[in-house]
Amino acid sequence: FLGATGAALGDNAAYAIGHRFSAPIQRWYAKKEKRARKLEWANDQLRVRGGSLLLTARFIPGGRTVVTVSSGITRQPRRRFAIFVALACVVWASYAAVLGFVAGEQFKDSHTKAFVFAFIAAVSVSGLLEVVQHFRKKRKAAGLLP
Repeated sequence: FLGATGAALGDNAAYAIGHRFSAPIQRWYAKKEKRARKLEWANDQLRVRGGSLLLTARFIPGGRTVVTVSSGITRQPRRRFAIFVALACVVWASYAAVLGFVAGEQFKDSHTKAFVFAFIAAVSVSGLLEVVQHFRKKRKAAGLLP
């Protein structure tokens, strides 16, 4: 519980930093067309895949910071961000606790093995979320979901 709480507080602080400095950062990106396109692409990806990106990034070293700060810079809805961050942090903390309990001895001397395992888990969870989202869109288009 404390791990998830601390992680969520850190993610919200990163969002706040991105949000606070979004105007100068956006002005800097707007000076060059290529940078402006990158920022627009990031905004689109966060709008469409924000939840799965936040969940996946939680498992990738450095990924969490990039996604949470970018969420603030692009001014993603705070409530949606907070909900997905809370979910991501609970999943991450639970995963870490279970993994440490079950396989701690195997990863004790090999941080590389632990990183590879975490990366595969992150990609797998992200892929699963994309598949679920794809089928939900198809069902919604067919009128099977509200």
